[in-house]
Amino acid sequence: MKTSRVGAGVLGIVITTGLALVPSTGAAQDKFFDAGGVRLRYIEQGVGEPVVLVHGFTNTADIWSASGITQDLARSYRVIALDMRGHGKSDKPHDAARYGREMGLDVIRLLDHLGIQRANVVGYSLGAHVTSQLLTLHPERFLSATLIAGSGRFSWTPADARDAEQDASEMERECISRSLMTRLSPAGSALPPDDSLKVLSAACRGAQDPFALAAVTRSRVDHVITPAAAAAVKVPTLAIVGTDDPMKAGLDSLVRIRPSVKLIVVNGATHAGPRGILRRPELISALRDFLSARPPQPPSVTVRARVTDSLGTPVGGPSAERLVVFQETALFPWMTTFQNVIYGPLVQRDKRREDIEADAIVLLERVGLKDFKDKYPNQLSGGMQRRAELARAIINNPKLMILDEPFRGLDAMTRELMQEYFLKLYEGRKQSVFFITSEIEEAIFLADQLLIMSNRPGRIIKTIDVDLPRPRTASLLTSTEYLHYKDESLEVLHGEAVKAFAEGSKAAADFLEAYADQKR
Repeated sequence: MKTSRVGAGVLGIVITTGLALVPSTGAAQDKFFDAGGVRLRYIEQGVGEPVVLVHGFTNTADIWSASGITQDLARSYRVIALDMRGHGKSDKPHDAARYGREMGLDVIRLLDHLGIQRANVVGYSLGAHVTSQLLTLHPERFLSATLIAGSGRFSWTPADARDAEQDASEMERECISRSLMTRLSPAGSALPPDDSLKVLSAACRGAQDPFALAAVTRSRVDHVITPAAAAAVKVPTLAIVGTDDPMKAGLDSLVRIRPSVKLIVVNGATHAGPRGILRRPELISALRDFLSARPPQPPSVTVRARVTDSLGTPVGGPSAERLVVFQETALFPWMTTFQNVIYGPLVQRDKRREDIEADAIVLLERVGLKDFKDKYPNQLSGGMQRRAELARAIINNPKLMILDEPFRGLDAMTRELMQEYFLKLYEGRKQSVFFITSEIEEAIFLADQLLIMSNRPGRIIKTIDVDLPRPRTASLLTSTEYLHYKDESLEVLHGEAVKAFAEGSKAAADFLEAYADQKR
């Protein structure tokens, strides 16, 4: 997994399936995230450098799949497409103030949700206008930008205001705008007959909210960017448009403003319809060439404080802000338990030795090792060594603790005791924790949030927020709420196991047999 995020004071648990799974080539599953109080739908497909697809007005994320673009790019990239607010399965506010530049900022919110620092962003029509504005607001979040049949809005005139209001009024009446369709059609072409327009109107009402689309239309003024702001953008940018698309004039203007933009014009292509640019093979060919011409970016991790919703700093190397507890013991064998625990703060030299030693005594008492502080690691049991390592990590007060199956290999009773000791430490300090385990019961008992993963490649296939009260005790394991989370997690893993079983996975067969026994 290339990227991840963990919120401050949040215990995030990753559940690894342990199943030999083959990546699915079928339809991507709907996922949702919160974008400042607006619930948005997105889909993911493929593995690799991230490519975010932003659709056009009255479209949805599915337009990219319908034109084959998602499937083509997913062979080489991690493709992420969202339903913009006001569209598809996303929330549809009726207030124009909820749209405008908020639509572009939703792309940033999606990247934050997925823990992605930078991405290639591809926008079509309205999505291109949104992307063009976002380039001026957050260029640091782009690897590259592709603008298809849309350039951005560089001015706002009284005529633009009249057009927006007329289009919005028509949307409210019919869910389509005949005026907008006329402006986006090739010069001299006629609109479809009334019967066809009525069919389009009925189809729109079945999938969209006319009043939300009208609000989007009235928010156009909030998409305006200045030519100077557009000219200052340094992000590698590709523009693609058809010769018969009225939006070509806007992209020609963009190239004059920013000559570094690479403009490709597809002969005979229109804005939409049977000759629409998204249907043309020249588009995917140009897009692939553009993306592949850039050197691949190295994997990165960004730690973000969820409580403040502020962006973190990309992780570039070791730091005392992030500490790891491994599967195998890593205590220094030549040091006593006490010396191991105080080692980190002494090296950092941020506190007085007497304060460090006082903190160590408190922690050792909390994990039941105060009477063993002068013992060496080889004089401690496996569970005691684990407790000493937890104390050694926590005393440094890291912003993020990363635990890689720390209780693996312990017997059942010791493991349960370790979980309780760990909760005492965590609930006393509320540090952020990224905890990897293959044990569902352990994950639910400890976590605020579960991230359930597949295998080959490791992908997050389900996120579950665990709303169980703290402090937690073993009695929680028989509660209705706990069992609900367990059933939900098992259902997800069962679905993945069925896929893996079809590929001949022995581990999947064992899981399915155990799952069936539990359901009897």
